[in-house]
Amino acid sequence: MSALNENIRRRLLSQIKLKANEDESTPTPVSETTETNNNSDQGRHPQDRPDYSNMDYWEDRYSSDNTSGTFEWVVTYSNPVLRSLLDTFITSVHTSFLRPVKFLHPGCGDSTLGVDIMSSSTLSAPISLDNTDASPAVVSKMASLHPSSTWFVADVLSPCSTESRGSYDAVIDKCLCDAFLCGGVESDKLDKVKSYLRHCSEVTNDRGRLIMMSFGQPESRMRFFKQEGVGWSENVTVEEVVIPMEDGRKNKCWVYEFTK
Repeated sequence: MSALNENIRRRLLSQIKLKANEDESTPTPVSETTETNNNSDQGRHPQDRPDYSNMDYWEDRYSSDNTSGTFEWVVTYSNPVLRSLLDTFITSVHTSFLRPVKFLHPGCGDSTLGVDIMSSSTLSAPISLDNTDASPAVVSKMASLHPSSTWFVADVLSPCSTESRGSYDAVIDKCLCDAFLCGGVESDKLDKVKSYLRHCSEVTNDRGRLIMMSFGQPESRMRFFKQEGVGWSENVTVEEVVIPMEDGRKNKCWVYEFTK
């Protein structure tokens, strides 16, 4: 990582932690730059920062980005903690089905998480993975950069299509749900999370699972996850995880797992 990107990431970390302390219910995802990135949000007062829950914001952001750079929320798959978490989850899903399994990575943005998982040398389970985002601009960009991976446009706040219903075994969420909680009043947040979780439930089969990495503590998240009609069991498990960063500091996040 270049010195410039490292400085940018440090500033973002400081801003995000400040935001999380000011309003725990709507933390902004921590970010790690892997190449180049549009960081026009940095240095803004929390109330003046973009509405990350608004799809139009992301389309405008990606449409104005003419670089080939990619951007990772939290950390990359190469981080040993994240790799261990996801490898364990993926292997567990495969073991439960004993056949090739299919994963969905919604809200992929310009992250290479799905690409990295599919090219991993530490995974022995036979899998396939689809990357989706609501932004046509970023889907086009990533399909051009990584044509061997699967990318398509999908709105995860809308009911899934008939042909997509039950087509996945599990969903991998790396801070997408956090973004839905970064704007609007409480009722808007409840509606968005419910619509999102319902969509994830609809696209997975009757034994489907969802793993979610979040910077929201259980005290600020469970009321969203346990709404009636989300399509998942109320027995959501949660694990507190400490992730070592490249600069020697450590970030704390929570990993939630949903079952049916």
